[in-house]
Amino acid sequence: MVSQHLASFRTGCCLVPVPSDEHPALLSMLQHVRSDFPHAGVIAVFSPGRSSHQQLLQIGAIGVSDVLVVEGELSADYIRTRLGRAAAHSVANRIGNALADHLPDAWVTLFKVALRLAQRPVMLPDFAVAAGMHERTLRKHCSRAGLLSPQWVLGWARVLTAAYYLDEPGRTVVAVANLLGFPSPSALQNLLRRYTGVAPRTLRQDGTSAAVMTALFKAVSAHEADASRANVSARHPLSSASAEIAGS
Repeated sequence: MVSQHLASFRTGCCLVPVPSDEHPALLSMLQHVRSDFPHAGVIAVFSPGRSSHQQLLQIGAIGVSDVLVVEGELSADYIRTRLGRAAAHSVANRIGNALADHLPDAWVTLFKVALRLAQRPVMLPDFAVAAGMHERTLRKHCSRAGLLSPQWVLGWARVLTAAYYLDEPGRTVVAVANLLGFPSPSALQNLLRRYTGVAPRTLRQDGTSAAVMTALFKAVSAHEADASRANVSARHPLSSASAEIAGS
């Protein structure tokens, strides 16, 4: 029941109350959630005077994204905000760490910002604010770093985030499309196909995250090759023109 609820939950995150004594059923439920939704954010809710530190350690050993210390009542808006933030940061950190081994630091920094926003459709002004820059400055920063554009980063961040959720056995394409604010499941499928050139069903069979990462690195290599050729042409316009004539 909990896993079914989490599969359709808009934040992709859940709250787990820390009990005052042993609670095997709660630990079993959390283990089940972690198995079906390894990338979901999980917040342990600790109430001083009522929750046990020992139980918090047991829950933490299974895996939590954050600990929320509660004294008094919490508003629904506050809970919703914390859930959404925990979910976004959990997935963004996982993807960002994977990218850090393959991309330049300047790229990874911007990708991490975009990934934290990728739980919903994002416009360029929102990206610029999150990056602490003016829109024009963000465009120049991307250009200097060798990135195609801020929109290119945002697009790949959405695709990478969708891929990580699709790797979770408890989520359907419909659930992921709803979670990430796509207008329809077909919109998500079309986006995945456009960026990877592979049908979503095939992606899931082979591991969506791995396939999307591979597609991203191929796109990066192609962009770097184009940039290198452009630099050669700019430095040696006559030689480039001669090569083109010879090739024709």
